[in-house]
Amino acid sequence: MSRLRPPLRPGSPPPVRAARTGPPLRRVVPIGIGFAAVAAVALAALFVRVPEGSVAAIGGTLRESGWRLRRPFARVPFIPLAGRLEGVDVERRTEEGASIRIRLSFAYELEPGRLAEAAAGPVGAA
Repeated sequence: MSRLRPPLRPGSPPPVRAARTGPPLRRVVPIGIGFAAVAAVALAALFVRVPEGSVAAIGGTLRESGWRLRRPFARVPFIPLAGRLEGVDVERRTEEGASIRIRLSFAYELEPGRLAEAAAGPVGAA
């Protein structure tokens, strides 16, 4: 009988119990902000924007412009579809031993569709 509570007096308020709550809000908010920041960085690391007029080499394939998935934090080289290379120097030696420097400059244009066909190879090739 020792577990029985004493009866309340008439007109007295019921005893107040301490409410059990979760961890203090002062601890929960910074932890939640930290998780959100880590998630934002991880999500941003998965995507890359390929600019218009370029292709990107991602995972061994060429990807056209737009938002693309990539391995997190991997470097993605961008290749312009058209351009001009100026002043590429090539040094050669003649049979007589003379050194000749040849300066090359040329314009180029890449066609992603034809590059994809060439990368796929002939149909039926294993």
